[in-house]
Amino acid sequence: MGCVTRCAYGRCLAASFHAGRKICQLHRKPISSQEVTFHESPEWEYAQLITDVVLYDDWILAFRATAHINQSAYTTWITPGHYDDHPAIRHDVPIGCSSVNSSHFCDRHFRSKLIDKWNSFNIDQVKVVLYKNGVAVANLTFSGTGTSSTSWFSQTKLISSSWNDMSTSTFNYFSMEGDARLVRYWFISNVYGGCPHDVGWMVVLEKPTAPCDWEKAVTAGYPAFLYAPTNQKVVWDSNNVEEADVMAVFLKILP
Repeated sequence: MGCVTRCAYGRCLAASFHAGRKICQLHRKPISSQEVTFHESPEWEYAQLITDVVLYDDWILAFRATAHINQSAYTTWITPGHYDDHPAIRHDVPIGCSSVNSSHFCDRHFRSKLIDKWNSFNIDQVKVVLYKNGVAVANLTFSGTGTSSTSWFSQTKLISSSWNDMSTSTFNYFSMEGDARLVRYWFISNVYGGCPHDVGWMVVLEKPTAPCDWEKAVTAGYPAFLYAPTNQKVVWDSNNVEEADVMAVFLKILP
């Protein structure tokens, strides 16, 4: 019985096979799991069971944006017709693209077919999580009821957040489109006070020639996922800003 076949019958999610030594290792967690670390080796082959969606507990991975690959995360989200979770093409997608751990190689933004079929499902909640070195550093949960694939990211739909000052704050931007003129997407901003006094919670930067010094400080490439590392908003032009390496969007869908 082949290694992958043994995996399918053994209720595992992945398998590693060493052809020379005829070793088959069955894994109960996929390589995308936060709890898994791996080392690539030409002597080992890795296989993962293909499903229609990528699951993290009871959440479905809808989008996984990768920092610094010089591809627009926003354009990838809003452009229909492309998705990476179709079983016929999953073998061409690097395994790291369905993992929230940036140590796993990924050369694109993972996009699920569910984004194009948003209105066909009973989407209960949407969760955005920023990760740094595989660790969740910020999160927001939104109601998905009565939303479109772009309208859910809003103050009115916000259920909870790791930033505890949002309920008592005002916003000049809180949307996925954000400040499109300055190419600031998934933008949650408190106030524009002139570049040194701009204040907010998170932003996805995608423009190499930005007007403010706090944007120009990004030198590793775009997109860049900036966030307030405490439980409150931050002055962007300060030493208190952190940068995540992965932004993931998860869906919880009701029957």
